Amino acid sequence: MQRDKAPEPALERSEGPGVPTCRDTISSLFLTLIDEEAKQGDIMENEFVPGAKVGEMAPGDLKLVEARGQMVALANVDGQHYAFGDTCTHMECSLSDGNLEGDVVECPCHGSQFNVRTGAVEDGPAQQPVPVYAVRIQGQDILIGPKKAGPA
Repeated sequence: MQRDKAPEPALERSEGPGVPTCRDTISSLFLTLIDEEAKQGDIMENEFVPGAKVGEMAPGDLKLVEARGQMVALANVDGQHYAFGDTCTHMECSLSDGNLEGDVVECPCHGSQFNVRTGAVEDGPAQQPVPVYAVRIQGQDILIGPKKAGPA
């Protein structure tokens, strides 16, 4: 006795050759959304974009830059450059307007302190770290790269 095949699920059924299935269409839309978000948001993995010139930041300086639509603060700590998210995780104030003491930036609004090397909260009221970004020097350019893994 031959059993009839179970009907194909709607996601797998196509209207004919060359016509995408619903699953194909959904996958395509999802990948397009991911691609658009990457273009507008975070710096892509292994991609570095110009942030500043080496000579324009003295030790102890903070500078606000935009990197692929993200507001990023650059800090010069004893000649080493660090990049981190400019927005305080407490009340969204600009950290580049704060004070840099050693490798700690203090938010100008409520005094939260963040380590510019790791993004970790050194002192509240903030409880969440800020993102940190890879930095590379190429010639006289300070390049900002992808986000690094945050503090544990």
